[in-house]
Amino acid sequence: MPRLDEATERLNAAIERLERALTERSAGGDDEAAALRSELAQTREEVAALRDTSSNATARLDAVIGRLKHVLES
Repeated sequence: MPRLDEATERLNAAIERLERALTERSAGGDDEAAALRSELAQTREEVAALRDTSSNATARLDAVIGRLKHVLES
C-alpha cells in the first residue's frame, strides 16, 4: 500500500501545481488556459480512479484478514 499512498500524494501535488499554474497563467491566453484546464480535469479523473482502487484494495484486504482470523481461530 505504500506505493499507492505515494502515487496518491504525487497526484494530489500535481493537481495543486496545475491549479496554481492555471491561476498564474490565466492572463496568458485562452489556448494555454484551456490546455491546463484539460490536464487538470484528466488528473482529477486519475486521482478519483486511484482512490477507488485504493478503497477496493483496502476492502478486499480487510475481508481476507477477517477470513484468515476466522480460520486460525477454528
